[in-house]
Amino acid sequence: MTSSTLLRILLVLCCSLLFPTTVICAHDSAWNQQEDPLSFSFRYGGNLFENIRSGWTITREQNTLPDHRLQRIVAYNDPRTPLSVTAEGIDYPRSSAREWLVR
Repeated sequence: MTSSTLLRILLVLCCSLLFPTTVICAHDSAWNQQEDPLSFSFRYGGNLFENIRSGWTITREQNTLPDHRLQRIVAYNDPRTPLSVTAEGIDYPRSSAREWLVR
C-alpha cells in the first residue's frame, strides 16, 4: 500500500468521525434507480440545485476497481450551458466507507 493510499484512507476515516453522515452502501437502490442521492448542494442562477436539477440530463456509470472497490459516478448536465456537475463515490466494502468527490 502506497503512502498516498494510506493518507487517503486516513482522511476518509477522519472525516467520517468528524462529520458523521448516512453512508449509502453499494446495495442501496438509489444508485440503481432514477432517484439520485444528493450529497451536495449549490446555487446556480440564484436557485438551489435541488430545485432545478429535474431539467438537467443525468448520466450514471459504475465500475469495479481493484480490491473489490466500487466506483459510482453520477453526472448532471445543464442542457442550456456546458456546465456539468459530477459526483463520484467509491465504496470500500471491507471498511463500510465511501469516498466522495464532487467536480
